[in-house]
Amino acid sequence: MLVEGEGPVVMEDYFDRRFRDLIARAADRAEAPLRRGMRARNSSDAVIPSRAGYPTAMLVSMDRHKLAGPKGSSSGSHRGRSAA
Repeated sequence: MLVEGEGPVVMEDYFDRRFRDLIARAADRAEAPLRRGMRARNSSDAVIPSRAGYPTAMLVSMDRHKLAGPKGSSSGSHRGRSAA
């Protein structure tokens, strides 16, 4: 999936839509499925170069419930472990 914008309070599209279009065309040429138009309510590192004016896009994987990453992925798997 191609995330094209993000924001926990104000949704901001990433800078330079032409760059995201280029990524979509490359995926199409490679016959790789790509879903467009996704937005994230979290904030990622992609917002920093986007706000600075750099062409930006974020590719992610999501399950059928639009949750990032596969079931049992490392996100959150460290809960309950001590830092020792």
